[in-house]
Amino acid sequence: MASEKNRQNRQSYKEVKAAAENGDAEAMLRLARLYVKGARGAPLNLGLAREWARKAAARSDPETRAELESALKRSEIPTREEDDGNDLDWLRQAAEAGESDAERTLGLFYLYGNEVPRDARLAADWLLKAARGGDEVAAMELALLYAEGADGVTRDLQRAVSLCPDAASASWEERRLALSSSILRKDLPRVDHRAGFLISLDMARRGNVTAMNKVAYLYDFGFGAPKNPTEANRWSEKSREKKG
Repeated sequence: MASEKNRQNRQSYKEVKAAAENGDAEAMLRLARLYVKGARGAPLNLGLAREWARKAAARSDPETRAELESALKRSEIPTREEDDGNDLDWLRQAAEAGESDAERTLGLFYLYGNEVPRDARLAADWLLKAARGGDEVAAMELALLYAEGADGVTRDLQRAVSLCPDAASASWEERRLALSSSILRKDLPRVDHRAGFLISLDMARRGNVTAMNKVAYLYDFGFGAPKNPTEANRWSEKSREKKG
């Protein structure tokens, strides 16, 4: 039972949607929740959430109905019959209820000014809540925000580096490189550049070719690390070998 639940939790939006369209009542309920949160690639769409919640209830499965009623009581699925003009209200409710997907989405809305006025401080607050719940997307976005700084958010390199997800996850390589570049900006104090160099060095050691070239450049010009032509040449050579 537990393994089946874990499998369901790993399903993508497309997989859940396909199962729901094939008549799986539990998948219909999961799909409704994905639409509420805008999670796993699903768009934030409360109209579709209501539609799939109704379909789940109509399956007349007592267990599913009980789960649906419980979800409704927790405001996980909206029951209003109005149009979708209140999607942001539902997102805020879900975030305030501690749903990490909603916390992250609301944080990104504030970060990029999507549906709400841009507010870096509120973005940091919501992204931090989601990051503390284990949301790596929120952690990475927050790391970049702290690396750059913004109105209402003081630049904090130590915090930025501590929030950065593990480079072992290939999906974070590009974003970690972006973080490294933010820290290595030439207009910032050179004492701060060491953290950016170490991120690049860590990725280079893990086999990232772009990071290898970057480390070679940094050693060559003494940027973020003492100038070291020998190391610069070594990393350049490693990069060429990796490319074949």
